[in-house]
Amino acid sequence: MNPKERIDELTKKLNEANTRYYQGKQTLFSDVEFDANIKELEELEKKFPEFRSADSPTQSVGKEVSGDFARVAHKIPMLSIANTYNEGEVLNWEKQIRGLVEGEIEFVCEGKIDGLSMSLIYKNGKLVRGLTRGDGEQGDDVTENIKTIKDIPHTIEVSGDFEKTSPVSPEDGTDGGKAVARSEGVPLLRGDFEKKGDFEVRGEVYMEHSTFNRLNEELLSLGKPLYANPRNTAAGSLKLKDHKETEKRNLRFFAYQIPTSQNKTHSENLELLKKLGFTVFDFFVKKSVSGILEARDYFDNLRKSLAFDIDGMVVKVNSISQQQEAGRTSKVPRWAIAYKFKAERVYAKLLSVDIQVGRTGKITPVANLSPVQLGGTTVKRATLHNFDEIKRLKIRIGDFVGVEKGGEIIPKIIDADLSRRKADTKEIAIPEVCPICGETLVQDENDGVNLRCENLQCKAQLQGFLEYFVSRKVMEIENFGESLIEALLEKNLVSDVWDIYGLKKSDLLELDGYAEKSAQIVIDGIEASKERGLDRLIAALGIRHIGVNGAKILAKHFKNLANLEVAEKTELENINGIGEIIAESVYKFFCSDLWAKWKIKIKNCGINTEYSGTSGTLFAGQTVVLTGTLPTLDREQAKQILEANGAKVSGSVSKKTTWILAGENAGSKLEKARELGIPVRDEGWFLAATPPN
Repeated sequence: MNPKERIDELTKKLNEANTRYYQGKQTLFSDVEFDANIKELEELEKKFPEFRSADSPTQSVGKEVSGDFARVAHKIPMLSIANTYNEGEVLNWEKQIRGLVEGEIEFVCEGKIDGLSMSLIYKNGKLVRGLTRGDGEQGDDVTENIKTIKDIPHTIEVSGDFEKTSPVSPEDGTDGGKAVARSEGVPLLRGDFEKKGDFEVRGEVYMEHSTFNRLNEELLSLGKPLYANPRNTAAGSLKLKDHKETEKRNLRFFAYQIPTSQNKTHSENLELLKKLGFTVFDFFVKKSVSGILEARDYFDNLRKSLAFDIDGMVVKVNSISQQQEAGRTSKVPRWAIAYKFKAERVYAKLLSVDIQVGRTGKITPVANLSPVQLGGTTVKRATLHNFDEIKRLKIRIGDFVGVEKGGEIIPKIIDADLSRRKADTKEIAIPEVCPICGETLVQDENDGVNLRCENLQCKAQLQGFLEYFVSRKVMEIENFGESLIEALLEKNLVSDVWDIYGLKKSDLLELDGYAEKSAQIVIDGIEASKERGLDRLIAALGIRHIGVNGAKILAKHFKNLANLEVAEKTELENINGIGEIIAESVYKFFCSDLWAKWKIKIKNCGINTEYSGTSGTLFAGQTVVLTGTLPTLDREQAKQILEANGAKVSGSVSKKTTWILAGENAGSKLEKARELGIPVRDEGWFLAATPPN
């Protein structure tokens, strides 16, 4: 695989993992594997910057899926924190910090809650907004859902006059079994906030094991797929449209930061959060690496007895002025690091193996185990990844296998204890046909490892394919969510994606929760999607290796679907940004029997098959970066206009950037552009310069 193909592959895999995480869905990536893939991608992009795509996950904090929630800019960027998994990396980080700042350094060691970051905005002491971290610069406004969390105060009285405290130093031990860090005789608040009563609190939303288990028991009784883990379920719960449903999820919140207080240390801010009525998790103040490692051991032992997941410890420079002195990179603060714990491993008997069919047709063997306790939950199933992995680990049914929660996410099998093998163990059979539709399975021609079902109408794939088809960046059908898709499949109202266009309002009115108005919104959304344009339609076909960006390249080149479907493989290979593997996949798709059926359905549905973008050259050859919140355009709209006029939209500012389009609350990208002398444009200039549709 050449560098470009590997970069494209990693970008796609990592973006998909990010998307599934923020949708609250299952992902086979552990934290360790995700970080290793990110590092590989970063190294490749440094060597081959010309192959880095605009949506590379190395250029943003995350790839959060907005759905129907408004995007709002963070006043101060919400950065992610660099991860480490061993003592040597902590030692190197500590040495780096001592080289960046002067004077004695204290470190605050906090338990790392395995949840999702949240920003709470208070005005005049009242909670007015809750924002997810999003891409670090903008987050989703989930205020109504956040207000259902009982740990979050809706109103706070802020006087600016707090009592002093003088408890035991954390270097001497713990206070009542809890690590509570305070500094003797230091006022909790050194003056008012930026404006009295106006402040931001950041923290972590999480779900307890008991809540997670209850939700899965309910799903099990209904015969529905189970949630993957508490963290992903918490993330998905914050994206529910009905805040009453979110309230039923019993989410919790720990506070860990006040970005705008006037205190001189982070530990003072943690104490202030307690006084303001927030729950703060255990923390220590330490002065050395040995102290940091002592705190690490405390949290590592503590996690086994907690009612929720912690996946490590966050270490921060305590002094706010030293934090500012240490600075940050484009993605992470230099003054903080996350020490991730090693995954807990237990051994369980392998009872049987089920075959699972994923959204893309990938076949995954899933182990059924004798029940074991792992990470606070009862584990009965674990992934075996693929049949080459089974062969490599020499696993048989009846073996005792080592199970880990990789990075505290999904249980997976690591090894087999061959010393405990009995004579009656059995080989694990490799399937030849799809267990759902009976289609003959094929070996993945790219990795040579995974088996696939290539029947796109296989019911195991249809739910996921429909969710992708109606999503915002594909056919964008309003109010056509996961629950509606489940209901339509259950009632046998759709058997493939094109059946969507035959739905009537009367069909929807038969479903629970749909009245005249809500049903009409869906029908109107279906009708509107017919005019999305060729690039959206190509993306919607689900051709392997073709996502939104690849679809745009093909649409711009061929201008209509008729030209694309008869294209020769050599022509496809010669298109910049396509390559041999993608060309082969596209060519095979349009030669398939499935396409012969689908082209008729597309015609009958009345879907636009022409390129709706312009071939404008106004910004041809220019690289543009978007930052901040624009007055009237959202980021996706601005991006579409730029690309329609020939611009390449990048996620980061560099010497190759031609200009940036900046809105309100533009952050580090604007600062960097000014440092490099790159022109800055506003929305007024942009709209005046671009021709109307």
